[in-house]
Amino acid sequence: MQYTFNGTLCRRPCPGMEEPMADTTVVLYRAPDEEGITRAASARTKQTFRVGTEGELEEQTRGRLASAETDGSGSFSVTLDQKADEYFGDPIVVAARIPDPAGGDDVVHATVTVVQPDWMEGQEGMVAEWDECLTESQWCSVLEAFDTWMVCGQVTTCADEEEPTVPVPDLSVTAFDADIIQRDELGTATTDSGGWYSIYYSREDFEETPAPFMPIEFRGGPDLFFRVASSGGSTLIDEEPSDGREPGREDVGHCAHVDLCVDFTPGDGDDPIPTAWTRVGTAFDVDADFDDDGYAGSMKWGLTGTLRMTGSTPRSTGGGNDVEYRFLVSTTTADNSDPPLSSGAFTAAVGDQNNPNLLAQSVEVGMLVRFTASGLERYSVTATRDDMDNQGWFNINDAIQRTFDEEGIPPSARSSFSWLDTDVLLGIDTEHLTTESDVPDGAAQAGDDIDPADEIGVETFSFRFEAREVTPSGGISYLPAHGQTLNRAVVDNTSAFRKLELPQQASGACDPISTDDVDLAYTIHHPHLRDAEIQLKPNNAGWNELEDTETGSDVDSEVSFYSATLSGSQLKAMQSTHYNAEFDIADEVPEECSYIVELRTRKRLHTGSSSANWSRLPPISFWAE
Repeated sequence: MQYTFNGTLCRRPCPGMEEPMADTTVVLYRAPDEEGITRAASARTKQTFRVGTEGELEEQTRGRLASAETDGSGSFSVTLDQKADEYFGDPIVVAARIPDPAGGDDVVHATVTVVQPDWMEGQEGMVAEWDECLTESQWCSVLEAFDTWMVCGQVTTCADEEEPTVPVPDLSVTAFDADIIQRDELGTATTDSGGWYSIYYSREDFEETPAPFMPIEFRGGPDLFFRVASSGGSTLIDEEPSDGREPGREDVGHCAHVDLCVDFTPGDGDDPIPTAWTRVGTAFDVDADFDDDGYAGSMKWGLTGTLRMTGSTPRSTGGGNDVEYRFLVSTTTADNSDPPLSSGAFTAAVGDQNNPNLLAQSVEVGMLVRFTASGLERYSVTATRDDMDNQGWFNINDAIQRTFDEEGIPPSARSSFSWLDTDVLLGIDTEHLTTESDVPDGAAQAGDDIDPADEIGVETFSFRFEAREVTPSGGISYLPAHGQTLNRAVVDNTSAFRKLELPQQASGACDPISTDDVDLAYTIHHPHLRDAEIQLKPNNAGWNELEDTETGSDVDSEVSFYSATLSGSQLKAMQSTHYNAEFDIADEVPEECSYIVELRTRKRLHTGSSSANWSRLPPISFWAE
């Protein structure tokens, strides 16, 4: 039996703010065998959380079970095996090895909670989900253990009688300490989509002074003041050191909370939101996550389906002119470590007059919102062909006006709405981009190899982002983001070829089969296989993943491979066709009973938002005696 413990871990540095706890090691321990453990497993985290050492955790538990690293979103998955780990679903202690957010080399060990997982039966065994977010006080106790300091808060527009405050993303916030004789810069952070920022720093950052006769400051903590700038470098807030002597700013502790406001109207004047293409979906950074072959992330994902190209753009430039942008695609590619492909390599624009179907018209690119006496009123804004010219240039203001018209919002009421950027620039429907076909159903029988002429090839494409400023008179100037290029990405919309048969049933599906002679024949083909397995289920028991009961190894390593045990590089290098005409499973059919056998696969494909799900062939049933 396999137990999979999935979860996410985050922290709340300030009220209303959440940060994922990336690059943290989640460690599971056996809960102590003592009275009260059931009560502890149902207790709230604030009653069980404590900072300690790894040695203390070993002493206070019955030993370590397993561990896993959190990804950029704070997610993790730990798999426990009933036989190998001697785990049977009992309570566990969830601990974390937390890296110093200020960049130091130390690690803090913390017991997060004792939990009795709510195990549910899944396809691969038992599965439980767990999510936890450290409170402000818990996170502050971690920082105190590091002797690391933090200031966090939210940057919004300043309060106005007519307009509510609005969080401001993509601002550069720099914190300083009002030292006796100099400014100590503590650090800089960029506000997220909710206007939140957090800056972590060490004691040395505010205790340093150049004078040898003054080795320390007279006060215990820093005195905070700030500078805030737009992405274009314009200063929006420039405080003086004297602001650091104000209440709430002077001699702050390890965890300080400072909210700031800036005087400007989003979309007017020096808009702090830059125009940039940064990611495919939420998963893949276009500058860092694609290898030279065009695969994304550590799992070596291929792209599939509708791709949400994400980033940011203002409704207008600092000069008040409209911003237009578009995405180009091409079958001409280059290594992603090479210089960007030239504009001449691209011949098709998403949504242009020749490629209208490349535009995924149902993808939301933003929202129009306003607060009324009855609550929040909001309208979804999508990109359609009506918002583009014949060359595929998209103007968000055209999409906004179209949405107002479609929703029947009178012109007199439109200024009361605010634009909420959801970070999606455009959606690309790659099913109208790829040309590879599925393997014909009759290309092979179960147990046969696939003819090379019928194999599915690997398709790669390049993507280019272009952005420009357009004046009312039609003048055009290109923005700094113009020409951002992903030289190569693998894109695949094909189905896996799967065949599974029971040769002993050839004479008749209802004839019994001898328990001494049970074979399977299978063929699997796809260039981007992530997982594949054959499962057997007797009528009187659960699913058996066809493992050797003596060694615990896979009976047929050619068909049983799992992304949980193989790296993305290993999966990428693996052959695309797997077949066996005589897969002997007689040892797994030891007694007279009815059985079901099933083949399922999962592809190594991702939309940037979610990965491909398991796909199953109809099960085969048989009677063995």
